[in-house]
Amino acid sequence: MPLNRTILTRALGAAGIATALFIAGFEGVSNPVYVDPVGRLAVCAGHDSTGPDGKPLRLGTSYTDEVCSYILGQDVITAQKAVIRAVKVPLSDGEMLAYTDFVFNLGEGNFRKSTLLKKLNAGDHKGACTGLLEWNKGKIKGKYEVLPGLVKRRAAEVKACLG
Repeated sequence: MPLNRTILTRALGAAGIATALFIAGFEGVSNPVYVDPVGRLAVCAGHDSTGPDGKPLRLGTSYTDEVCSYILGQDVITAQKAVIRAVKVPLSDGEMLAYTDFVFNLGEGNFRKSTLLKKLNAGDHKGACTGLLEWNKGKIKGKYEVLPGLVKRRAAEVKACLG
């Protein structure tokens, strides 16, 4: 599915588009609802739980490229706002991209309770960036397992973060 860059640009601006494309590159993009690696229903670029109408996702449902682009734009905005609320120090564009992707992927709660946020807010930017590497597991059948996709994603986040 090609993302609709016009919709993304209206919602996010140039910096946000880079984040949206980063997210889509790791999530992949699927118009039909699918089951993600940890067993949750997801759609578009890794959006999980609910559709644009707020109702739970259901297998067999599919969304247009435009709706998926809109959903991704909203998800990026939500994640960026969570980063802004939690971080007390100035961020580079690369740091904002990395932490926005982290929040998109793992949630605001995990970001807020993380050691990497504590390091970041204490001024240890490098330590916070490399702390992203520790978040490479997903819960599969009740057990946390290292997921190769998360290993690659966290390495890319660190590269952006330190860049």
